[in-house]
Amino acid sequence: MSANKNLKLIVANWKMNPRSLKEAKKVFNDFKKEKINYTNKTIVFCPPILFLKDLKSTYKGAKIFWGAQDAHFEEEGQFTSDISIPMVKDAGARFVIIGHSEVRAKGDTDESIAKKTFKALKEDMHVLLCVGEKVHDAQATYLNVVAEQLKSGLRYITPNLVKKLVIVYEPVWTIGKGNSAMNTHDIHFMNLFIKKELMSKFGKNIGSGVSILYGGSVDSYNCRAIMEEGVVDGLLVGRASLNPGEFAKIINTIV
Repeated sequence: MSANKNLKLIVANWKMNPRSLKEAKKVFNDFKKEKINYTNKTIVFCPPILFLKDLKSTYKGAKIFWGAQDAHFEEEGQFTSDISIPMVKDAGARFVIIGHSEVRAKGDTDESIAKKTFKALKEDMHVLLCVGEKVHDAQATYLNVVAEQLKSGLRYITPNLVKKLVIVYEPVWTIGKGNSAMNTHDIHFMNLFIKKELMSKFGKNIGSGVSILYGGSVDSYNCRAIMEEGVVDGLLVGRASLNPGEFAKIINTIV
């Protein structure tokens, strides 16, 4: 799957959408009707966890994988409303998004993100660890923000656990309706910066092998430039992934 650097990783993050299982099935079934070029690509759907098992049961192929939008670092216990890594694995998830800006905004701490990342990798999950600044300032203090998020999020990770780690660079200020994606020159710069931080922590051979994705107002018009000029290994797609035709265009535009 995503551990193969030759594969482009394209992840659909449905967030808290759609409103019902019936609607979720329609979106996914409409996507399955699209003609998709899966060559050299790994496609992952991260629907609300309540829909995951049912959606997975409607798909018998081997080209689409499933993920969760978050998970707790404890296996069980008195954590009302939370979901554990074993639970999301049981539902069929093999990927998990950790540290998404919207979850951080609700109070997810550096420590909990670090523990989640460690637990998920120990459980042989593919981890999509999100990092990104709220403000892209002229003084470039955002570099310190991203460096610190990487340092804290990976504090418990040893080189032997890195195989299924993926970093998602997600500048917060680009997320949401009405916003635009970051320009590709800056995406490439951040890709290199993140790679440098990873090599500093894990060594050149291991650090350089970690896939880096971009997320933030991705659509079928900008996806190819982001991939090629930004030199990233894949995309985390939000709003556009709920439109089957648009998501199919994004996948097919990437070569």
